Amino acid sequence: MPSEVAAGRCMGLGTYRFILAALVVESHATGPLIRHTWPLNPGIWAVAGFFVLSGYVMRRHAETLSPGQFYLDRFLRIYPHFVLFYVLSFVAVYGLLNTPAPQLVSTPQGPAIGASLLVLPMAFANPILFGDAGKWISSTLIVPQAWSLGIEASYYLLLPFIARAPRMREMLFWTSLATFAASALNIIPPEYGYWWLPGTLWMFLLGYRLHDMSPTRIQSLGVCGLGIMVIAFALPFRQTPTVEVASGALIAAAVIARLAKAPASGHDTFLASMSYSLFLCHYIPIWLGASYLVIAVVSLGLAHLGAHLEMRIADFRRYIRARRLASQIPASAVT
Repeated sequence: MPSEVAAGRCMGLGTYRFILAALVVESHATGPLIRHTWPLNPGIWAVAGFFVLSGYVMRRHAETLSPGQFYLDRFLRIYPHFVLFYVLSFVAVYGLLNTPAPQLVSTPQGPAIGASLLVLPMAFANPILFGDAGKWISSTLIVPQAWSLGIEASYYLLLPFIARAPRMREMLFWTSLATFAASALNIIPPEYGYWWLPGTLWMFLLGYRLHDMSPTRIQSLGVCGLGIMVIAFALPFRQTPTVEVASGALIAAAVIARLAKAPASGHDTFLASMSYSLFLCHYIPIWLGASYLVIAVVSLGLAHLGAHLEMRIADFRRYIRARRLASQIPASAVT
């Protein structure tokens, strides 16, 4: 087999990102995997992996771009796809369905929709933790999985500043990990360790720290994650989402460190481009009551189309970064 073909099939971080998105679809669509992995929820496990992966890949951008440039880059990465699939979801829920799902309001509410379109408020779309405010935001959350996107956007808002403040970053890591531990021990509700930035920030910062960790330490994190997954099958430890979050984050750290060394390939890049669209679009056929097979096929089709949009936007983002770097070259250095 030619070496370039072998490299084209190499699994890298893009393939891993796609697998995580597929696990989220599996969880929400109640596919065959989730029915055989109880008490572990693969969707929760995957979200924890997404948080660690985001922390890992965003470090370079946060350290090299100014805050304004970083926010523009993240806006172009997140927002066009989100608006596209939000509009398609809106058409599915309020255009094609006779009766919206019970958790949604029967008629659209402009302010609540506006809150969702701002992305950040979706981090508070949880009535259990945030009471009436959470209920109000969730009442028109027609892309319900995007609550985690709200948390990720909250992290991006902080990142340019904590990337330049190592002591603060260290303090936030341990404070967040302590908050998660408190949720795991039921000192505070377990939900605070999954649906709340203070209890999840440690996962993003774990990914950030992976660049500085030794291979031995990273391997020990993975072993620890596997151990947590195993003991989850013992009745006293079946607390969700704590077990999925802890095991998913630690295993993700080991997987990411290993896959980051894989050579780049077109196959891996395209799967990475599909992953975000797959994450955003799969509730459209779910709202319409489709079977699992139809959900999978429609979601993959929409994600394939979304990947082409992502690649065009990625080209534009690279162009902007190249312009920034060129502007930093002294005139005397240009020949």
